[in-house]
Amino acid sequence: MPATPPYSCLSLLLCLAGCMFAAPGQAAPGAPTGSCGPVRYYAPEDNFNSSPLKAPHPLLGALLKGAENGVAVEQRNLAISFETGYLVRPCPVTAAYWYEKAGAGGDPVAARWLAQHSDREQRRHGGDCIEAQCTGGEASAANTRLVLDADPRGHFHTRLTINNTSTPGMIDTGATLVSLGADTALRLGLIPGKGRRGLSRIANGSTMAVEHVTVPSLYVGGIKLDYVTVSIGPSGAPTLIGMSALKSLKVDVASNRMTLSK
Repeated sequence: MPATPPYSCLSLLLCLAGCMFAAPGQAAPGAPTGSCGPVRYYAPEDNFNSSPLKAPHPLLGALLKGAENGVAVEQRNLAISFETGYLVRPCPVTAAYWYEKAGAGGDPVAARWLAQHSDREQRRHGGDCIEAQCTGGEASAANTRLVLDADPRGHFHTRLTINNTSTPGMIDTGATLVSLGADTALRLGLIPGKGRRGLSRIANGSTMAVEHVTVPSLYVGGIKLDYVTVSIGPSGAPTLIGMSALKSLKVDVASNRMTLSK
């Protein structure tokens, strides 16, 4: 019986996701968006994707042009943008599409990503959880190790899961607590107004009113952590995975790769 091609599972994922094609001026002609909705564009300095642009930033435009012309490294970089939300709204389905294109073109980073993700369902039930596809929940309670690759800005992202609902988050070793905006907290089942009130100092030196709640359990990627203090700030605030969660983990960073282990 012939061996299964290494990318066949990923191709099936793309088809199951809906393969809805982007309109002209969106992801790229022929690129699937699945259930991600319309593509939104952002400036490179817009760290929290708070001010959508009417058209792609020139950096994204260059990536799109190179990717459409079959340049494997540009296809891989475009995949990273869609995976991490750099210059564009995150969309895992579109990211997978461009990783597959780049891998087929011989890009070694994309090939490694594809190899890691082709059997991710099996990995989610084992002891290792590779990159941000491990979303937490009861099925991944056994995960004790999470490996993340840096985005083009050097940031590390994974999913934060509370009450069986996940949201993208950025690892921030300089943040004292896991931090959520009130809108995100409400979506995760945390009701603002019921925690301990306090003040939090933000990057520009100013302070904002927050409240602190203790969550009985949450997941960073697929790693379960118990009794974690979470800070809830104003709606629209970014989701940061700070030291109230990371203190329970061993954090190693080398060559743009972060490993979290319990």
